[in-house]
Amino acid sequence: MLTIEVRDPAGQPLAQFAIFPMLAVAASPDEQVQNFEYLAQATHERFFFLVASDLIQGWRLSVDLPHAPFFKANTPEILGPYADHPTQVAMARENYLASLVQTWLADLTSRWKSLRDPAPGEERLDQMGFLQLLRGTATT
Repeated sequence: MLTIEVRDPAGQPLAQFAIFPMLAVAASPDEQVQNFEYLAQATHERFFFLVASDLIQGWRLSVDLPHAPFFKANTPEILGPYADHPTQVAMARENYLASLVQTWLADLTSRWKSLRDPAPGEERLDQMGFLQLLRGTATT
């Protein structure tokens, strides 16, 4: 598993993206969220995203139940526009998925790729309050 951490301009943790090439080999989403809830208390992160080659799920920590993520989308639909070939997303390994997530986050932040239309998933992230917090942040 790889992780991407998003911090606000003051350097405080905002979100964590856990990257798994195949969700089936990862711990269950319930276990992941429960484990992350514990870590979030120490780090003060507000969002957790579980990214697999087939599905992206996102939770507002301390708000959403593990079985009810606020964000749920097919990974190829979200990350496909950033891949060399959209069909590569379904077979992507951790490092490639992580680079696609970072590219997506950069597009959500600065709109460099999606100049006219919203970036994939942008409306849903905006409705849940993540997009406003994401803009002006840094990823590590």
